[in-house]
Amino acid sequence: MAEQHAADIDGTPVRWLEQGNGLPLVLVHGIPTSPSLWRHVMPRLTGIRVLAFEMTGYGDSIPAGRSRDVSVSAQADRLNALLDKLRIEQAVLVGHDLGGGVVHIAAVRRPDLRAGLLITNGIGYASWPIPSVKAMRTASPVLAKLPAFALKPALGVLLARGHNSTDAAKEALGVHFRPYAEHGGGRLRHWTYTTPLPFRTRCRACPCRPASSGVSTTRSRNSSTASASPATSAPSSSASKGASTSRRKTTPRCSSASSAASSARSKPARDVSPQMPSMRAS
Repeated sequence: MAEQHAADIDGTPVRWLEQGNGLPLVLVHGIPTSPSLWRHVMPRLTGIRVLAFEMTGYGDSIPAGRSRDVSVSAQADRLNALLDKLRIEQAVLVGHDLGGGVVHIAAVRRPDLRAGLLITNGIGYASWPIPSVKAMRTASPVLAKLPAFALKPALGVLLARGHNSTDAAKEALGVHFRPYAEHGGGRLRHWTYTTPLPFRTRCRACPCRPASSGVSTTRSRNSSTASASPATSAPSSSASKGASTSRRKTTPRCSSASSAASSARSKPARDVSPQMPSMRAS
């Protein structure tokens, strides 16, 4: 049976569920869930020490997120700080959805703590924020004034998309809506926090310097492919040319990179907007 724990990390209360002994396995949930995402997974994990980390601003940590940084980068730093506090020398990190970005960053920043890394349907590069979160960001002034019960249908739609059973989706809704109903006002902050992921990419042709544009990721249930097109969405060809001209004037690139950019501009734009993350683990 998993037990609830809490610790102070640089003035921020951090919560997690823990069970078992052995090699540490850290589970990190996604949006808009909590460690309860793993409620059907944790009972199946035996012979190891399992810790289900709760990100600040989620679950019962919603109040703690009202006045603190809830970006993916900050969550990764808190996770690493917690492992240090618990004197865990190495752990296998597992992240789903938004949590995939958290464990990715955590592993890159502290490779000494990483015994293994598993990311399932995780965010990366320009795939965050997803289109539905962008829409909620636009409507956030109105949404923030709504009572908690008004958010339940929206949460139900998100969870239903990740379940193949109506009964399972209803059970998940009951579990994941409780913190929003109980903690109220902070419920939307992490849905509308859109600071880009702190990933940078270098020119593929040479290790000259970080490139000015990100790498967009097209995700589907069957495959994930990286594209060198501008991040988040495909602009019109005229806008693309204008942006390229601006970058060329302000940030000179090597000849091979310029050739690659010219080739990319000659191709028709394509939609690289990511799909809504699946919530199958919920």
